[in-house]
Amino acid sequence: MSQTSQRTADLSPDEKRSLLAQLLQKKVSESKSFYPLSDNQQGIWFLCQFAPESSIYNVSFAASIRSDVDIPVFRRAFQALVDRHPSLRTTIAVRSGKPIQQIHAHQPVHFEETDASTWREDELQTRLMEETQRPFDLERGPVMRVSLFTRSAQEHILLLTIHHIVVDFWSLAVILHELGVLYSAEKEGRPVVLPPLDLQYTDFVRPGHLDQSRGLSTAGRRFKQDVFVLF
Repeated sequence: MSQTSQRTADLSPDEKRSLLAQLLQKKVSESKSFYPLSDNQQGIWFLCQFAPESSIYNVSFAASIRSDVDIPVFRRAFQALVDRHPSLRTTIAVRSGKPIQQIHAHQPVHFEETDASTWREDELQTRLMEETQRPFDLERGPVMRVSLFTRSAQEHILLLTIHHIVVDFWSLAVILHELGVLYSAEKEGRPVVLPPLDLQYTDFVRPGHLDQSRGLSTAGRRFKQDVFVLF
């Protein structure tokens, strides 16, 4: 038995539990990556501090789906989106008084299905408005919410709400396109065909890659045109 194993064996039950808690906490910390915010993200974060209950930076998309929806497959498609795009696994923390983005190794998709089959039209519209205006907790996350309201087997309302600090309207279009690809592949049991994301936006917001007087570097601007990035 090694010296480390012997020392561990000699610990009391309480000491072992404490050691386990420390190891788990270390593992959780190591599963997160920390990056600075872009200038635009810092501006949004700063304004959010003055009005944390505001929904002004909520980006929403609603669609009526008039067909059968395989709910478990739909959920898995959204989870695949979150797994694919680090920005959708992002939360904002504060270190030394400055905001930073944490990219989590894994984050379960926030997916809510609601039976709205007995609701009046005005009740549905009220609920959609409430969900659209519900504020985000950027520190705790998530930064994307998926709400599916089922009116009947052949009618559903999809509401997608994402915080603007991690999405713009261009990247929202990318999300919707990839959702269709992922859902079809999941439902048909075939491999997903999407271009690999060889680079991430965080590669261009590391220290040294941002020109503070001009925003993104030339490489960063080219990158924004090529893949799903946010600012």
